[in-house]
Amino acid sequence: FTERTRHYRNFQVIFEKDSRAGIWTEWAPPLAILEPGLAVGQRKEVSGVMKVGAGNGVTSTIRLSGSMHVAVNERVTTPAGTFDTVRFDVSVSGSGRDSAAPSGWISASVRHRIWYAWRVGVWVAWEEERRENGRRVEAVTRELTAYDMASAPHGSQLAGATR
Repeated sequence: FTERTRHYRNFQVIFEKDSRAGIWTEWAPPLAILEPGLAVGQRKEVSGVMKVGAGNGVTSTIRLSGSMHVAVNERVTTPAGTFDTVRFDVSVSGSGRDSAAPSGWISASVRHRIWYAWRVGVWVAWEEERRENGRRVEAVTRELTAYDMASAPHGSQLAGATR
């Protein structure tokens, strides 16, 4: 397992860092995935800018757009417990600048499958696949391992693990 730190604003992930590998991702602006009142079956267009830094100094800035689908209500069990969730499926793609690419340009796509527990106000599971120039560069599954609602209102920082 790799420990990751995540920071949220208005329920959206805005920054994530894998301190062991030195890799970080910042969403500025973040993908506007979660909105109160969304119902299963609804879709909406989303966009954001993903900035990625590798431990070796390589950075990328990619503008992404696509769609979000409120897929289904599901009960999910994680190491932190069992939660009634709504699953969001997100698929975005775009292009941008990469300091390591020979041409300086990169195309990317990101797919998220996110389980959100409305009652406690936290993401409890998250699957992500990221591709750059058609090649898969990251595929991770994260599960909530612990949370403390008193010290982390609506998930300002949550402990999680990556497989």
